Amino acid sequence: MLRSRNTKEMSVGNGDVDDKNKQRNALNFVISFCSSMKLVVLITLCLQNSMFTVLRRYSQGVLNEKYSSHEVLMVGELIKILYCEKNIHGQNGERCVS
Repeated sequence: MLRSRNTKEMSVGNGDVDDKNKQRNALNFVISFCSSMKLVVLITLCLQNSMFTVLRRYSQGVLNEKYSSHEVLMVGELIKILYCEKNIHGQNGERCVS
């Protein structure tokens, strides 16, 4: 009789341990996904800024085009803001990102 109690307690205890392990695994997955997403965003932004600088210097230096680089930067940022706004609110006005 003592064994059956211990077995029941152990099975309940193992269920709790399994649930905790599942929660830890889910949390680790979310953390690793967020870390990898942050890395992707960082690399993308670095590439975007590098390409902007190289193309701006090429167009003003080699092609001798005359324009304000500050205005080009402002228009580029406005395009990014509008693109993000469209993706956040979706095409039908509903929110895509929670």
